[in-house]
Amino acid sequence: MHRRSILFCALILVYFSVFSQEASKLRAPDQKRFIDRVEFVFGPSLSFNHGNRFVDNYKDDVMENKRLTSIGYSVGLGAYHPINNWLGINARIIWEQKGSRAELNVPLAPVNNDARLIIESKYSYKYLTIAVLPQVYIGLKKRFTLSVGGYYSFINDVEGSEKVLTTDDNVTLESHFKGRSLRGFRDDGSVNSIAFIPGIQSFEDHDYGITFGFGYLVKIKNNSSIMFQLIDNFGLRNINRPVDALLNNPPEKNHTVSVIIGYLYMRPGKK
Repeated sequence: MHRRSILFCALILVYFSVFSQEASKLRAPDQKRFIDRVEFVFGPSLSFNHGNRFVDNYKDDVMENKRLTSIGYSVGLGAYHPINNWLGINARIIWEQKGSRAELNVPLAPVNNDARLIIESKYSYKYLTIAVLPQVYIGLKKRFTLSVGGYYSFINDVEGSEKVLTTDDNVTLESHFKGRSLRGFRDDGSVNSIAFIPGIQSFEDHDYGITFGFGYLVKIKNNSSIMFQLIDNFGLRNINRPVDALLNNPPEKNHTVSVIIGYLYMRPGKK
């Protein structure tokens, strides 16, 4: 009985010794701030605008349109609001360039002429964009992220340029403008009318769409990280506004894929 009492007391002492050591290591976690990280982001983008045969790749018996690569960029600021350890909300304000670029090949004259009219057009749209992206962290180290959200944009500027080549005399004319150049076509594909709409009058003031993202974080300091992110912005609205009853302003929707590089600064938690 005496031995059992000694053993029991020894176990109690060991238990409290271990517990006291572990308890000394424990402390309340830092409280999360409303915004725990801020960021600066920038990167190149490719536009794949779609919606009509003068933007998409298209070919029939009389005309052909080739969609060419259109390069743009994004630059902006963002902030993160933590929901829990694996979910957060990323909000960004971005200045971005989108656009379209295409080469249209149509008959030069309506009858008895094999000459062609080749028009290479390029449009650049400048938007101020607000994007909100709920973000899920993947893995124990939370280096990978998946994002699904949306954006809302305000158009600020439009720049266009055209190179027009006639194959019968190989004369090329170039023009640069702020606005939209519209053309009417006969049934045989040849041009029968031209109109120019200055500024952003032929464009909707706003655009909105769905955003998908996949990212990877590289920690460089205790409170700093570099982020690499692939973003797909898929527009849901026709950005071209009807402007003329005689000439059609064909539908077009923004679609860009961007490579984003960001610097993230982690704010220290509240004590």
